[in-house]
Amino acid sequence: MSDRSATTWLEDSQFLFPPFRLDRSDERLWRDSQPIDLRPKTFRLLTCLLDTPGKLLTKDTLLDAVWPGIHVSDAVLRGCIREIRQALDDLAGAPKFIETVPRRGYRFIAEARRIPTPVRQANGHGPPVPSSNGNEPVLTEAAAVVGREGELERLRRAFESALAGARQITLVVGEPGIGKTTLVESFINSTLVEKNATVGYGQCIERYGPGEAYMPVLQALLRLCRDAGGEQVVGVLHKYAPDWVLQMPSLLGDREMEKLQRRNGGVSHERMQRELAEAIEVLAERKPLLLVLEDLHWADPSTLELISMLASRREAARLMLIGTYRPSDVQAKAHPLRNIEKELLRHHSAERLHVSLLTDAAVSDYLMLRFPQGNLPQGLAALVRERTEGNPLFMVEMANHLIAEGTIAQSETGWKLQSKLANVDLGIPRDLRQLIEKELETLSAADQEMLQAASIVGVEITAPCIAAALQCGLEEVERRANTLARSSHLFQHLSDVEWPDGALAARYGFTHQLYREVLYDGVGAARRMRLHQRVGECKEAAFAGKLGEVAGKLAMHFEASRDFDRAVRYLELAAQNALNRHSHREAAEHLTRAIRLAGALAPSVDRTRRECSLQTTLGQVLRTVKGYTAPEVGIAFLRAGELSASIKDRVQLGRALHGLWEFDYKRGVITGARKHAERLLKVSQSDSDSAIEAYYAMAATQTCAGEFSSAYSYASKAIALHHPELHGSHSALYGQDPGMFSQLWASIAAWFLGYSERALTHSLAMLTLAQGRNDPTSLIPAYYTAAVLRQMRREPAIAQQHIAAAAALAEEHQFPYFLSRIGVMTAWLKVVAGQEAEGIQQMGEAIGALDSMGALWFRPYNLALLAEAQARAGRPKAGLESIKEASAASNIGGQHFYDAELYRLQGELTLQIRTGAQRRSGQSEAEEYFIEAIEEARRRAAKSLQLRATVSLSRLWQAIGKEKQARAKLAESYRSLSEGFDTHDMMEAKKLLAELA
Repeated sequence: MSDRSATTWLEDSQFLFPPFRLDRSDERLWRDSQPIDLRPKTFRLLTCLLDTPGKLLTKDTLLDAVWPGIHVSDAVLRGCIREIRQALDDLAGAPKFIETVPRRGYRFIAEARRIPTPVRQANGHGPPVPSSNGNEPVLTEAAAVVGREGELERLRRAFESALAGARQITLVVGEPGIGKTTLVESFINSTLVEKNATVGYGQCIERYGPGEAYMPVLQALLRLCRDAGGEQVVGVLHKYAPDWVLQMPSLLGDREMEKLQRRNGGVSHERMQRELAEAIEVLAERKPLLLVLEDLHWADPSTLELISMLASRREAARLMLIGTYRPSDVQAKAHPLRNIEKELLRHHSAERLHVSLLTDAAVSDYLMLRFPQGNLPQGLAALVRERTEGNPLFMVEMANHLIAEGTIAQSETGWKLQSKLANVDLGIPRDLRQLIEKELETLSAADQEMLQAASIVGVEITAPCIAAALQCGLEEVERRANTLARSSHLFQHLSDVEWPDGALAARYGFTHQLYREVLYDGVGAARRMRLHQRVGECKEAAFAGKLGEVAGKLAMHFEASRDFDRAVRYLELAAQNALNRHSHREAAEHLTRAIRLAGALAPSVDRTRRECSLQTTLGQVLRTVKGYTAPEVGIAFLRAGELSASIKDRVQLGRALHGLWEFDYKRGVITGARKHAERLLKVSQSDSDSAIEAYYAMAATQTCAGEFSSAYSYASKAIALHHPELHGSHSALYGQDPGMFSQLWASIAAWFLGYSERALTHSLAMLTLAQGRNDPTSLIPAYYTAAVLRQMRREPAIAQQHIAAAAALAEEHQFPYFLSRIGVMTAWLKVVAGQEAEGIQQMGEAIGALDSMGALWFRPYNLALLAEAQARAGRPKAGLESIKEASAASNIGGQHFYDAELYRLQGELTLQIRTGAQRRSGQSEAEEYFIEAIEEARRRAAKSLQLRATVSLSRLWQAIGKEKQARAKLAESYRSLSEGFDTHDMMEAKKLLAELA
């Protein structure tokens, strides 16, 4: 396989052997307009054969080319050849494409024509290289960067530091036309970079709505993967950042895609970023890496977070990242880049390189280079500097204007000013936009129409989209566009690209983004809508079957054309793309925008159903973005419930009710949660698919309400109903795995009922299901609940193992809600280990954090743990205050599951605080609390709590001489339990019975 030059990474990227076509850059084989899927190694093998048509390639040559450094058998090679023949409908006995040379190798025997598609880009990585035309002087590279020696030197110094292992983040800042791109491009093209670095380039695209998550980063990765040495990049990503490979389907076969999707189901937003940071550092170990991300003022939040992570990591890395942005676009509103840049500069993790206006001397140098052998008066440079204020793009436009007006013309002896300097009336607007508008007026109406249509298409401009906008033939568009690219410095032909239908399409671009913005702003509102509609429909038809790849762009076009029906559809698809990339904030933006646009649709059942689905999905996404108990979550589910009820859509109503149930439940409002769970149960009678959700919602609600028998009954029904295949989609629909959560609540309810071993069985089943899903939203609550059960069984060592696993996941995925809830248990375990002061402080902080979130579920239990810790530390007054607070929480929210334990703890704390002369009255008061605890536990069939309270009462009676009553009471409670004889409470009761004998 011959190496490809860095300047032509798409050169000869396609092979045509009718009726087939192989696209190397996209890694696809096509038969006419139908794609044919090949595994990556099989595709590589076919490419090797096509590279040398007619030439015999031995088995060893092919094995070394396709499986370098790996020992594989001839059988593997034969299997790939067989796959190629099946794809090409080729017969080994009568081959048309692949000929077998027995015991030697294979050759490609059909005629194959190469289709060159050169790309004029700096090093194959950077932005399009501006072209010049024959009607004006050539703008050399030196002319393009006059006056930038200082900026280039700072970039060189930063890069040299990166070569030494000190990662560098440089933000190149400047207003439109100041020359940011030209400066960066000149640096990329320098010998220092070309000899020492691999370059990845990505550009943010102007956002008309929510941005596509990681778009410039994915652009850069794809280019690195397809560049010379791209196989190494792909290999590193597979090993260190497999979830990023999932975002680039062209790098994977179907089986690899499915395997990665199964393996990486639990990858978080933060872990995804960390994996890429590690992969980038590994790549930089092999060869220094320069990443260029342009126009960060249009960047999505996820990209900016990734930059912050790359800058903040302390590991050595031969890495330099250059980002460009316009400060006015960042400062005009609360742009996330402002705070990120501020933090990076404060910690010296980044450098800000402000590109300033050109000096008089620089303008003079530019004119000398622009007009070689010119005889221009010295005062012209000062005049140009005054009029342009040293803006490079403005200066270039003024030079173009002077030539177009004939003020400067070329003679036999060189360029000359055609009149005296004093008589020169530039007559050029001071505003750059006005200058561009003035220049556009010199073009024909047809050319202006062409450029306006191109501005509507966007940054990536292709001839079919222009043709669709103008409603004219493709050949005519390409002819007109190529003529315009040759005659105007505003527009240029970049390359030919392949469309999904296999056709080659010419690709164009504006030489500066500001040209496109001025042209776009100049299109009338009605015409703009019409053109956006045509372009959207063109892309929609071209990408049929692959609409997810362009969902964000399609949403933008159809929103701009006020085709809100399609805009909503593609915003929803864009939201799913964002969720696949674990970018929940972008998903929330897409969904919020889709909901707003859906409100503009004509009233109908379909519109209501769509908005209902959007609101439910938004509620689930907001749980991750803002927390389970954020008001916005409740608002989304409440609206979904109203909409679904209005159209009697029981499926959507079930999802909404489930969301409302969990919202109230996590806030500790059990009375409200019960109403939603009961409605969900009623809905499930006519929609059996949601019955399992209703059952475990009722189980959870009744467990917290202290109705343990019915809770266990509902949990058992849910467990019996659960089937992984039937309910596999429920995690996405309802946000939770029904099988795992059914086992969860069965385990807790069973323990209260006195079935200690049965509770343990359910807990183990819960963990098995959660571990099989590899999903943090299942694993974290599973480990946490397993720890709670072990705490209730008085098994702190095992509780510590489970809570540590939960804490590691919550920290990795940065879930504040789970971190605080886990923090309570972690702190309690510290108290048990003898670290009372530290544990009590941390427990109070964690409970306070949950309170601030409004997450009051299980608050009585948490406060009971705090009271127990305070009792251990000899602080009974503080413990009684905690019990008082817990009882209030129980009464307000209806969380009565721990009332019996609260009475018992109150009795124990009363005994601890009433000593000396108050001892007798304290014993009497404590006796009342213990008896109330026993009665409360009996009313709720909570045999485990009843036994614990009976042990406390029996010890008190033992102390005051009532051994006989104590033994009878304790024996009755002990005999009521049929399992768990090796648990702490049962062994303590047995020991006390022996003492009382």
